[in-house]
Amino acid sequence: MTKSLHLALLVCDTPMPEVLEKHGDYRTMFSIVFGLAAKDLDVTLTWDFFDVVEAQEYPSLKDIGNRTYDAIVLTGSKYNAHDNTPWIVKLVDFLKTMRVEYNQSVRLVGICFGHQIILRSSGGTTGRNEKGWEVSSGLMLLLCVLIECRLATLKYN
Repeated sequence: MTKSLHLALLVCDTPMPEVLEKHGDYRTMFSIVFGLAAKDLDVTLTWDFFDVVEAQEYPSLKDIGNRTYDAIVLTGSKYNAHDNTPWIVKLVDFLKTMRVEYNQSVRLVGICFGHQIILRSSGGTTGRNEKGWEVSSGLMLLLCVLIECRLATLKYN
């Protein structure tokens, strides 16, 4: 039986031109990658996309309270999670409000910058790496024991 997940993607940047040309924007990339995983797990995905940088769009707190979304996903970004640029402060405040009003019941997934923003909104601190950016690729082994954690710990049953 096919299960469904409704996800909100908070788009925190536009990829570099060469990445954008080859792979598309974050909406496209996340839809493809999550879609491949979902297909393997017999899950259908529905996405709502929110531009938190330029348009400063966010899911409504009413939708969050009604559990419209199974999870909120934050993309990566070239920006610094420890910066106080107005849109970053607004993003941190939005996540803080969600946590306070909904008792941390909202599932969050953050990729790089997104993960750091989740940390910051939870009271943690971030800072510049004195050695610069860290970028690497490597093999990952996913164990069958983790099958309970489907799609990065999103539970749908």
